[in-house]
Amino acid sequence: MNEISVDRILLVIDMLLTYYARNYMYLENGYEAISHFTLGECGTFALVLQKIFPNTTLYVTDNQHIISKIGENYYDATGISHESNIHLMNEQDFINYIPYYGSKSWDAKKNEIEELAEVGKYVLNHSYSEAYEHLFGSLTR
Repeated sequence: MNEISVDRILLVIDMLLTYYARNYMYLENGYEAISHFTLGECGTFALVLQKIFPNTTLYVTDNQHIISKIGENYYDATGISHESNIHLMNEQDFINYIPYYGSKSWDAKKNEIEELAEVGKYVLNHSYSEAYEHLFGSLTR
């Protein structure tokens, strides 16, 4: 598989945030979704990225923030993460993370992860304008 460019990964992240904000938070701008995915739902975002980019490895910081390594960089909802003191995440780390899902059941969370992964895969395989129009309607209003 060809290496995916950093710019393409960042585009997928940006579109995921906008999609989530519009469809789950009912907000126009994806900026608000960054807080959601960095303050308690970082594991969800990491799992979404892992489903979109199959060679993704998950890491956890000393502060229990979960990030994704894709290629040579680490990513979270902010884009390229510059976290330090990171450790490869193992299955027990993830099991320990599950209770933090709050009010949503694990089944509901899995459905959300699958939906977001499909969005990300679509963005990855289409031009910006095609993906935007498919997800949000016309680029011009």
